[in-house]
Amino acid sequence: MKQLLSLAVLILCVYTEAFSQNIAGYWQGVSYQDNGPFTTYYPASLELQQNGTVVSGISHARVPDPGTAWAIAPIKGTLINNVFVFTIDRLLAQEPPPSPYYWCDDGTGKGRFTYDPVAQTLKGPSSSVCGGTGSGEYWRLAILSDTVFCINTPIRLQVSGKGVKWYTDKDRKNLVNTGNDFNPSITTTTVYYLTQTHFNTESPAVPIRITVNPPAVATIERSICAGQSLDGYSKTGEYTDNFPIAGGCDSIRTLKLTVNPIAVVESSETICTGASFQGHNSAGRYADTIVDANGCTSVNIVTLSVLPPPAVDLGAGIELCAGDTMHLYAGAFDTYKWSDGSTGQRFVVSAAGRYSITVTDKCGSATDDILISMKECVIQVPSGFSPNNDGLNDLLKALNVPGSKSYKLEIYNRWGQLVFQTSDPNKGWDGKVGGRLQAPGMYIWKIDLEGRDKPLKGVVSLIL
Repeated sequence: MKQLLSLAVLILCVYTEAFSQNIAGYWQGVSYQDNGPFTTYYPASLELQQNGTVVSGISHARVPDPGTAWAIAPIKGTLINNVFVFTIDRLLAQEPPPSPYYWCDDGTGKGRFTYDPVAQTLKGPSSSVCGGTGSGEYWRLAILSDTVFCINTPIRLQVSGKGVKWYTDKDRKNLVNTGNDFNPSITTTTVYYLTQTHFNTESPAVPIRITVNPPAVATIERSICAGQSLDGYSKTGEYTDNFPIAGGCDSIRTLKLTVNPIAVVESSETICTGASFQGHNSAGRYADTIVDANGCTSVNIVTLSVLPPPAVDLGAGIELCAGDTMHLYAGAFDTYKWSDGSTGQRFVVSAAGRYSITVTDKCGSATDDILISMKECVIQVPSGFSPNNDGLNDLLKALNVPGSKSYKLEIYNRWGQLVFQTSDPNKGWDGKVGGRLQAPGMYIWKIDLEGRDKPLKGVVSLIL
């Protein structure tokens, strides 16, 4: 059985275009004599080599008598136009040893098989060394796909043959796949054992090795200056890249990148018009650079501001309604001095007169004044308003109301019902009561003002 067992470790040849005229390899199948419904099939195999058109090898066939023995014989012939014509010489051996009834060691067999390169089959008539005639059908078990893959890539395996079974052990106990295609999910190199089953007869297992290669891994450390980049990276961190390698698995590189920051020292200075700082007398940012121990640039930046002399403007003269007040605002300076000696930033005017202010800052001083006059103002109420949200006359309110006197505005509808009231001269009626717009028409208004014995009254039209 040594020669038979040697078949189980036969390495399968990889399919190439040369198969179209090459039948070298391991073939499994059956031999049989066509006896109608009583045809008996016997397991058989061919182990062939080919040199040009010359083919040679070993034939293994189960013998009919006693039915448990194998006949091993040399086979040779030629392959021309996909037709394999051959002869089988005397037996080399018989396993187990022949019975008294079977030992044809002086005969010669022959045959003519047709090779189908697409189906990977050999089929045709043959005769045995003992003179019997019959037929043979063989299927080549060959790898049609790659057997070397990179880890984490799809593995798609394909073999030729018929009734193919895939095992993970040579004893054929763990069946993992059937058929010619297999897409295993493996991450390490794995050996599968393949058989073919013909006419309910399973062949010995043949191993194939599927190699799974890990990627090449490397780690490098680099440093750059801020503003620079390395392989497209410009921030401190770890970066992993895959680099495809022709004919191999990807190379995985981890880059530990340190970005040395530019040492930036910023300061600000302020000068007055006419002064200078480090030779500069106009506003702007000025930088000086040096190179540090890492070969990176350090920068000293000065932001220079140039202040003009102070200028204060209280505005043009203003005429106020008698009883009103106003606030004068001098602006932002270091010190203030009003005409009455007060030193606040704001000044409240409640009487006619000329008011002046003197201000100072680091760049000097400035003075301005303003004339305030008073006049008697008549309270006015529009004769109509249109609360349609067009931005024009949307509110009804009194005008020229003295700010120093108490004030109350009331509005009534034509039935004498109060629809609006306010004590704020800046507020008015939007024509709504409870959020609902009132009907157009005439409405009565009344104003009570401090200092008047009688209220002011009038009518207004609500127009839509």
